[in-house]
Amino acid sequence: MDNLSKTEQWYKEYYQKKGKFRNSLLYNPEVVFQTLAHDLCIINAVNYLTKISKVDLASWKILDVGCGGGVVYLTL
Repeated sequence: MDNLSKTEQWYKEYYQKKGKFRNSLLYNPEVVFQTLAHDLCIINAVNYLTKISKVDLASWKILDVGCGGGVVYLTL
């Protein structure tokens, strides 16, 4: 079985167990809460760093460690 087939099988089993709305912002209020909590953490971190840093926020550079998509930082 190749990686694509394994991945497809994993997601098929995942959603069979968890339900098709497990990760839905529209149908699962827990996902909404998790998303809002995550955004608040990012906002609080940036707010804290701006208070302790003497460097202008506009000159900051952000390194995205993870998948590299940078989607987390679109709201900034």
